[in-house]
Amino acid sequence: MIFRLLLIATIMNFGIGTRAQAQVIQPTRSDVAAFVDAYPSGPINQPVFVTSLAEFEKIFGSLSSVPGADNRAYLQIKQFFRNGGTKAWINRIVPPNWVGNEKERTGIHALTDSFNILVLPGIATLKEADARVARQDALEFVNERNAFLILDPPSGVDFDSLIKWRDNDAPELRQQKNAAIYFPRIQVEDPASGKNGRFLEASGSMAGIMASVAFGSDVWNSPANVSIVGAKALEFRMDDADQGKLNVPLNGVAVNAIRIFPNYGILVWGARTCDGNSDDSRYISVRRTMQMLERDISSMLMPYVFSPNDETTWRAVQSDVNSYLSNLWSMGALVGATAPTAFSVQIGLGTTMTSQDILNGQMLLSVLVALVHPAEFQVMTFSQQVQGP
Repeated sequence: MIFRLLLIATIMNFGIGTRAQAQVIQPTRSDVAAFVDAYPSGPINQPVFVTSLAEFEKIFGSLSSVPGADNRAYLQIKQFFRNGGTKAWINRIVPPNWVGNEKERTGIHALTDSFNILVLPGIATLKEADARVARQDALEFVNERNAFLILDPPSGVDFDSLIKWRDNDAPELRQQKNAAIYFPRIQVEDPASGKNGRFLEASGSMAGIMASVAFGSDVWNSPANVSIVGAKALEFRMDDADQGKLNVPLNGVAVNAIRIFPNYGILVWGARTCDGNSDDSRYISVRRTMQMLERDISSMLMPYVFSPNDETTWRAVQSDVNSYLSNLWSMGALVGATAPTAFSVQIGLGTTMTSQDILNGQMLLSVLVALVHPAEFQVMTFSQQVQGP
């Protein structure tokens, strides 16, 4: 499938600008997570960047072994790092104010630095009316920030309750291409909960897996068919029929399954966004790749803001973007036997711009890309030769 990006750069026509130099742009990383939760200690609404569980523990507290202690928030971070996460912004909030206030820069709005994955595990523990408001605000936030949101269903729901919740109680999730949901909860070790541990929402683990898959800019790989480190069991077991109900719902809100398979153990067995019935935005890897393209190409256009809006500048922009996309194609991010069949970059008067666009100081760039899609279904055909009489 071909995807189109239309990017607009505003050229500041204050006389003759200096021409930008040719650029060599590498794909940016998409593995920085941001967690907003109620941690036992640490600064409130002052995000801290950590690169290990040990760094997190020094600032926000460690695992408690006191019987009955709530280690939920800590365990989410532990699962993130155990499953391949390496970089995270941590913002401690005071419950139940997960979303916070934009003007006061609290909650999610305290996150002013760059991140790619947003995780709000505590939302699953809220009353549904409060959780719905928080989800809606978080969805708007990631759409504005060109990031991806990992969500959990309400804490402790069984399969039937999950279907009812998705179909009737979460209208804000419909057609949301920058978010994904995972079910069921995983069982992890927790000294405060006894020898059997506790069930924990999967969002922290999935953030680690998503970051790990994206490490080295391979964001076009699906965060699926991967084991969850630290998961001892699942709260519910599903079969193919159950997963079919999650994958292709009538209202389009897909839920990704976590399943147990003989000889393989616990695997992430879903790769869809909440916009699960969409041809364009169905898969997490496709959406996250598009987000990377938007970030990178928009960044590429910045040096040209004060350049003359003429053919020389257009050729330079086209060359930069072609070089960037050619590199992506060689890395396997784009589909095509040759580079020209994998992408196309167009810019120029009569092609992407009118004379009025140029007078208005706008430089319009059109990019067509053929993205890699996961092989979600595999069709196998068998034949048996029968010996004649």
